[in-house]
Amino acid sequence: MLDFLEHIPPDWRPFALFVFIIVGAGGAALSYLRGKKVGPETKVQESAVFGQLADMGPVKELIEQTGLLMQQQVRTNIHLEAVAVALKRFADAYEHRIEDEQREKEIEEEVQRRLAKSRER
Repeated sequence: MLDFLEHIPPDWRPFALFVFIIVGAGGAALSYLRGKKVGPETKVQESAVFGQLADMGPVKELIEQTGLLMQQQVRTNIHLEAVAVALKRFADAYEHRIEDEQREKEIEEEVQRRLAKSRER
Protein backbone atom coordinates (compact mmCIF):
# COMPACT_ATOMS: atom_id res chain seq x y z
CA MET A 1 0.00 0.00 0.00
CA LEU A 2 2.75 2.47 0.87
CA ASP A 3 5.17 1.24 -1.79
CA PHE A 4 6.00 4.79 -2.87
CA LEU A 5 7.71 5.34 0.50
CA GLU A 6 10.41 2.88 -0.51
CA HIS A 7 11.49 5.26 -3.29
CA ILE A 8 12.04 8.12 -0.81
CA PRO A 9 15.37 7.87 0.98
CA PRO A 10 14.99 7.46 4.78
CA ASP A 11 16.77 10.78 5.41
CA TRP A 12 14.26 12.67 3.26
CA ARG A 13 11.07 11.10 4.68
CA PRO A 14 10.53 13.70 7.46
CA PHE A 15 10.92 16.49 4.87
CA ALA A 16 8.48 14.67 2.53
CA LEU A 17 5.96 14.43 5.37
CA PHE A 18 6.36 18.15 6.04
CA VAL A 19 5.79 18.96 2.36
CA PHE A 20 2.74 16.67 2.29
CA ILE A 21 1.24 18.46 5.31
CA ILE A 22 1.90 21.90 3.78
CA VAL A 23 0.31 20.87 0.46
CA GLY A 24 -2.72 19.39 2.28
CA ALA A 25 -3.18 22.51 4.39
CA GLY A 26 -2.85 24.71 1.30
CA GLY A 27 -5.48 22.66 -0.53
CA ALA A 28 -7.86 22.91 2.42
CA ALA A 29 -7.35 26.68 2.64
CA LEU A 30 -7.90 27.09 -1.09
CA SER A 31 -11.10 25.02 -0.95
CA TYR A 32 -12.34 27.10 1.99
CA LEU A 33 -11.66 30.40 0.21
CA ARG A 34 -13.36 29.23 -3.01
CA GLY A 35 -16.37 28.16 -1.02
CA LYS A 36 -16.60 31.57 0.67
CA LYS A 37 -16.41 33.43 -2.66
CA VAL A 38 -19.34 31.48 -4.09
CA GLY A 39 -21.50 32.37 -1.09
CA PRO A 40 -24.36 30.44 0.40
CA GLU A 41 -26.33 28.15 -1.85
CA THR A 42 -29.78 29.24 -2.91
CA LYS A 43 -32.44 28.01 -0.57
CA VAL A 44 -34.31 25.04 -1.98
CA GLN A 45 -37.99 25.18 -1.24
CA GLU A 46 -39.21 22.23 0.76
CA SER A 47 -42.30 21.85 -1.36
CA ALA A 48 -40.82 21.90 -4.85
CA VAL A 49 -42.67 18.66 -5.58
CA PHE A 50 -46.04 20.10 -4.57
CA GLY A 51 -45.91 23.16 -6.79
CA GLN A 52 -47.49 26.30 -5.39
CA LEU A 53 -47.39 25.28 -1.73
CA ALA A 54 -44.19 27.00 -0.58
CA ASP A 55 -44.81 27.18 3.15
CA MET A 56 -44.68 23.78 4.84
CA GLY A 57 -45.03 25.27 8.33
CA PRO A 58 -48.72 24.37 8.79
CA VAL A 59 -48.09 20.85 7.53
CA LYS A 60 -45.20 20.39 9.95
CA GLU A 61 -47.36 21.75 12.75
CA LEU A 62 -50.16 19.35 11.84
CA ILE A 63 -47.76 16.42 11.83
CA GLU A 64 -46.40 17.43 15.26
CA GLN A 65 -49.94 17.73 16.64
CA THR A 66 -50.82 14.36 15.16
CA GLY A 67 -47.77 12.85 16.87
CA LEU A 68 -48.84 14.38 20.19
CA LEU A 69 -52.36 13.02 19.74
CA MET A 70 -50.99 9.57 19.03
CA GLN A 71 -48.93 9.72 22.23
CA GLN A 72 -52.03 10.74 24.18
CA GLN A 73 -54.01 7.87 22.64
CA VAL A 74 -51.32 5.40 23.59
CA ARG A 75 -51.30 6.71 27.17
CA THR A 76 -55.11 6.55 27.27
CA ASN A 77 -55.06 2.96 26.01
CA ILE A 78 -52.54 1.99 28.68
CA HIS A 79 -54.73 3.54 31.38
CA LEU A 80 -57.85 1.88 29.95
CA GLU A 81 -56.12 -1.48 30.05
CA ALA A 82 -55.17 -0.87 33.68
CA VAL A 83 -58.79 0.04 34.51
CA ALA A 84 -60.01 -3.10 32.72
CA VAL A 85 -57.64 -5.26 34.77
CA ALA A 86 -58.81 -3.59 37.98
CA LEU A 87 -62.47 -4.11 37.03
CA LYS A 88 -61.78 -7.78 36.26
CA ARG A 89 -60.18 -8.22 39.68
CA PHE A 90 -63.15 -6.49 41.33
CA ALA A 91 -65.61 -8.68 39.42
CA ASP A 92 -63.73 -11.83 40.46
CA ALA A 93 -63.68 -10.74 44.10
CA TYR A 94 -67.40 -9.87 44.00
CA GLU A 95 -68.20 -13.22 42.41
CA HIS A 96 -66.31 -15.03 45.19
CA ARG A 97 -68.16 -12.99 47.79
CA ILE A 98 -71.52 -13.94 46.29
CA GLU A 99 -70.48 -17.61 46.22
CA ASP A 100 -69.40 -17.40 49.88
CA GLU A 101 -72.70 -15.79 50.88
CA GLN A 102 -74.66 -18.48 49.02
CA ARG A 103 -72.59 -21.21 50.67
CA GLU A 104 -73.17 -19.65 54.11
CA LYS A 105 -76.88 -19.37 53.38
CA GLU A 106 -77.02 -23.04 52.34
CA ILE A 107 -75.12 -24.05 55.49
CA GLU A 108 -77.49 -21.99 57.64
CA GLU A 109 -80.50 -23.55 55.96
CA GLU A 110 -79.05 -27.05 56.48
CA VAL A 111 -78.39 -26.27 60.15
CA GLN A 112 -81.94 -24.97 60.58
CA ARG A 113 -83.37 -28.06 58.84
CA ARG A 114 -81.37 -30.42 61.06
CA LEU A 115 -82.39 -28.50 64.17
CA ALA A 116 -86.01 -28.75 63.09
CA LYS A 117 -85.57 -32.52 62.55
CA SER A 118 -83.92 -33.01 65.92
CA ARG A 119 -86.79 -31.13 67.67
CA GLU A 120 -89.36 -33.29 65.97
CA ARG A 121 -87.88 -36.48 67.47
